[in-house]
Amino acid sequence: MKKSIRGLVRWMLLMILVPAFWVCLPAARRMVEVPALAAPMTFVVNANDDSDDGVCNAAHCSLREAIKAANANSGADTINFNIPGAGVHRISPVATLPAITDEVTINGYSQPGSSPNTLPLSDNAVLLVELNGAAIPNCCQPGLKFEDDSSGSAVKGLVINGFKGSAIHVSSEEVVIEGYYRLENGSRIEIDRATPKPAVPAVPSAQNVTLEPG
Repeated sequence: MKKSIRGLVRWMLLMILVPAFWVCLPAARRMVEVPALAAPMTFVVNANDDSDDGVCNAAHCSLREAIKAANANSGADTINFNIPGAGVHRISPVATLPAITDEVTINGYSQPGSSPNTLPLSDNAVLLVELNGAAIPNCCQPGLKFEDDSSGSAVKGLVINGFKGSAIHVSSEEVVIEGYYRLENGSRIEIDRATPKPAVPAVPSAQNVTLEPG
C-alpha cells in the first residue's frame, strides 16, 4: 500500500514539474544564449539636401539620415554616395550633423566619377562630394564629430569646408582620416584621442591636402 502511495506521489510530482520545466526552458535558454552580432550595413546617400524624415532608403537618403541610420545599427557600417548628376555635389547642412556614435566608414570615393590620388609627390584625386558648413548659424560646431564609441571609423575622399568649428572633431581612438581636402578657412581637423597618423602617409591615396584660398 505504501509503495502504491509513493508511486502515486512521484507520478503527481512528475506531472507538475515537467510542464513547469517546459514553460521555464525558453527563459533559461535566453539567459545563456550569446546575442547575435548586428550585421554591417551600407547606407547610400543619394541626395545632397539636409532633410530628415527618419528613413534612409533608395528613394531618398541625405547624409544626416545616413548617419542616424548607421548610429542605430550596431555594426561596422559604411556610408557611400551616389548623388545623381555631374560635377561636385555640395551638401550644406542647416544645423549640426548628428555625432557619430558607432563604427562607420564614410567613403566619398564611392561617388561615381571620384577617384583617389595615385601620385606620391603631387595630386590627381577627383573628389566630388563637398560638405560645406556655411549655412549652419551656430558658432564653433564641427562638420563631422566622432565620439567615444566610434572607434574603428574612417573618413575618405571628402572636401570639407565652411564650418565655424572644426571640419572633423575626433574624440575616439583609431579613427582614420584619408584623402581629405579642406580650404584654409578655419575648418581644421581637431583630434582629442585619435591614434596618431604619420604626417605624410606612405600611400598617395591617404594623403590629406589643405588648399590656400586664391
